[in-house]
Amino acid sequence: MSLTFYTHPLFENKVKIVVYGPSPGRKMLKEQIGTSRLHPITERQFKEQREYAVYPSYLIVTVDGIEEIFEHREKGNILHITDEPSVMRK
Repeated sequence: MSLTFYTHPLFENKVKIVVYGPSPGRKMLKEQIGTSRLHPITERQFKEQREYAVYPSYLIVTVDGIEEIFEHREKGNILHITDEPSVMRK
């Protein structure tokens, strides 16, 4: 099973989430539009470091009223959904 996450450069807070079933076949199971915003930890890192890319960085994604925090641990195309208590309570 995999999740694909798309953003749009002109509509920075809009995201599309697509969930695919397992291989072989990778049938699309769900496609939803949602919103995103920077997590306060990542906003602070951007201001302090004055760099575009900071790691780890966190993005709060809301789809159908459900919020998840996506973690981008390093440069690349892998995102994680975090449940780290220190990140969740911010």
